[in-house]
Amino acid sequence: MTGSTHAAGPAAWRRSGAPFSAPPVRPGPLACAPLGAALTLSLRRVLRRNPDLDTRLDAARNTTIRIAPNELPVAFLIRISDRGGRVHAVPRADTTAVAVSVEAPLSRLLTIFQGKDDGDAAFFASELVIEGEMAPLVALRNAIEAAGLDWTDILPLPLPPGLKPLLERLV
Repeated sequence: MTGSTHAAGPAAWRRSGAPFSAPPVRPGPLACAPLGAALTLSLRRVLRRNPDLDTRLDAARNTTIRIAPNELPVAFLIRISDRGGRVHAVPRADTTAVAVSVEAPLSRLLTIFQGKDDGDAAFFASELVIEGEMAPLVALRNAIEAAGLDWTDILPLPLPPGLKPLLERLV
């Protein structure tokens, strides 16, 4: 083989025109499972530590709430039951039937979750999209507010180094 053959190989692999860009990330269900399991454990921990939430969540019980941050390739399906609760992280394109679906930028969802932002105002400004039955979502929001919870209470703890400051900058 000559040197010119080797030089032509990699050059032939290069695309002409636009620079290479990676395909969008589309996680599969198995890739989402560990995140869902960690969030389920956190949700159950919050419910155990706040037994008064049980009655506040009656309207959300046995329904599925979908929370989908716009910029993430995943959505979160939250289901409260008599045994506690469960969170499934699913690919954003998942078509599981839900009672209510909420979509918004992650920063907006976090500020609403913390009570620093008005969900009604975000909804009427079209920054928050809600489809479906409102009662389960209102019950969940009221329970979070009554318990004084914020996003750090539901995330799997301890947070990896650097994640908390990053999330705080978002909100």
